[in-house]
Amino acid sequence: MHNDKFIVKCDYTDRDYVKDICFWSNKHRAWTLNATLMNYEIVKSQRFVNWEFPEEIDSLFQSKLKLNLDFQKHGFKSKTSPWKHQVMLTNLVLERERCFFLCGVGTGKSKAVIDAISELHYRGDVKRALIVSPASIMKNFQSQIEEHSYLESTVIEGSLYKRIQLLNVNTPVHIINYEMLSKLGGRMPKYDMVVFDECHRLKNRQALQSKAALKLSKGVRYKVGLTGTLFSNSFEDVFMPYKVISPHVFGSAFNGFKDSFLVLGGFNNHQVVGYINEHSFRKLLSTNSLKFELDDVVDLPPEIEVIKKFNLNDKNSRTYTILEKEFVILAKETERMTANVLERLIRLSQITSGFTLNNENEIIDIGNEKLNVLEELLLETSRKIIVWCRFTHSIKRVEKLCDKLKISCMTYFSETKDKSCYKKFNSDDTRVFIAQIQTGIGYSLPNANTAIFYETDYSRVNHVQAKGRNRRLVGSENKSVVYIYLQAESTLDESIFKILKQKDFNARDALRLIQGGK
Repeated sequence: MHNDKFIVKCDYTDRDYVKDICFWSNKHRAWTLNATLMNYEIVKSQRFVNWEFPEEIDSLFQSKLKLNLDFQKHGFKSKTSPWKHQVMLTNLVLERERCFFLCGVGTGKSKAVIDAISELHYRGDVKRALIVSPASIMKNFQSQIEEHSYLESTVIEGSLYKRIQLLNVNTPVHIINYEMLSKLGGRMPKYDMVVFDECHRLKNRQALQSKAALKLSKGVRYKVGLTGTLFSNSFEDVFMPYKVISPHVFGSAFNGFKDSFLVLGGFNNHQVVGYINEHSFRKLLSTNSLKFELDDVVDLPPEIEVIKKFNLNDKNSRTYTILEKEFVILAKETERMTANVLERLIRLSQITSGFTLNNENEIIDIGNEKLNVLEELLLETSRKIIVWCRFTHSIKRVEKLCDKLKISCMTYFSETKDKSCYKKFNSDDTRVFIAQIQTGIGYSLPNANTAIFYETDYSRVNHVQAKGRNRRLVGSENKSVVYIYLQAESTLDESIFKILKQKDFNARDALRLIQGGK
């Protein structure tokens, strides 16, 4: 086992089966399985009597198995204590069965719905739940399940054939992305509960994924929608998510919804130009939803750290692994960290951010994995956000993303001429402040309660100073802030974050961590 993976070694005669149930890891150069209790039990079953675990791994998972059995025997118990508003959210699911969590970033809506799944699973009402999530953050939900519950989960990923196989894995929770709903269609098993994370993705009534979600959810007893921006643009955005999750509230016919709440005009009378019966609309909305923002919750800690993990695509993962090996070889051969070694270290960080340099030192974009996670976060809230970047090219990419999403933004980095532009962000309705982390000194951004670290550099001082830009004064009315870190899984992104909590990050730290040190 390495980190959170089983490294699978098998007889030649078993090779085809290994390919069916395992995933090839470029990092480990081997077939791997997620190191979960369910996969342990599968491998330990009688069908694979020739597959054996090392004694220490066997002992570890036997202990986990006993803990899981104790959980089933003694009833539902969360690994982590909920805040008061999370208890209210969990109870909403248990009482209403079909509902919405209209909660902002950092309010812990994922834990609340995980606690509901755990309780219902213990009662026997939910034997299998499905979580539908944007592809870029599926692994985050699995991490949340591991952090807050004793439930096993399976992420439905890989080739189409592999996904079909994974749908047959008998874990209490399956996690799938929206795009696969229409592709897997009739191959989906029956679920007792479906959770739609970022359910504003269902607002387009004509989209294939919305139609697939509607078909999937029919007859399902428990359905929950999670979002911080259910209707950021128009009341019309509410109709399809409610039709999928709770059709009794607004009905299943759009014409009826339109006549009740929308005023149409513009070209061919097809544009929404106003609303009617707004009080009735909001009253209906509140019948099965709860809304919490950071400022509404009094028992939150002053700082909340959220880790958003993602996987590099196969090509970038291979490139990263090759460059990582080059770095290790150079670092071992050199007693001190030369510019050549440090250059490779920087290039590793650039790859996780989706770009690299060619032989002519020209910047080439190679992936949008981190950018896609950021996009989901920007769409999840309508409040002010700071995005911290290390590289100038990343700042420009984030700025282009905001332009694409029609979100107002401003940038603050070495090329910025007006160094007092942050005052404008504090006083107007600009949504996103994109700043270089090396410039996070000497100004304050108190109106933003969320800061996203798209990247970090190697300086603990820069990291602490950047966090301080929107930290609230002790004793102030709204003092909770959320710091979100975007990290490519099994890369330097994770290592840098851990080290910066204590000291500056350097190349020796990178070498030690890459070689499996702690």
